[in-house]
Amino acid sequence: YSAGTGALAGTFYGACVAAWYPDPVQSTGKYGAIPGRTDIRALGRTVLRPAMWFSLTASTFTAVECAMEAARYETQDPWNSLVAGMASGAVIGMTTGRPQIMGAAAIGMGVLMTAVDMAGGKKGVVE
Repeated sequence: YSAGTGALAGTFYGACVAAWYPDPVQSTGKYGAIPGRTDIRALGRTVLRPAMWFSLTASTFTAVECAMEAARYETQDPWNSLVAGMASGAVIGMTTGRPQIMGAAAIGMGVLMTAVDMAGGKKGVVE
């Protein structure tokens, strides 16, 4: 479910990126491109590459959080969100290929997900 939601969000983001710039999306390389015309392969890469990364990020967060819940027997715990956020932040940082960016994204996403988890109220709990 999370992979599909991530893929849908990534496809929307890629379509917005492709539509935002008025220049044609072209391929460069051995096949070349006709100047001034949009290449369907390049447009597919522009739209589908973010879909892949968003899907991978959402899947990583869900899998790590579920694994943490199963390993620690704690379902509503900020530590689960911290570790899962750090793993998904590392996936986001992998898009740059630089370890410094990957580490910073992991720390930032871990802190953000922990803050989101701690700010939300517990559902179904009546005091």
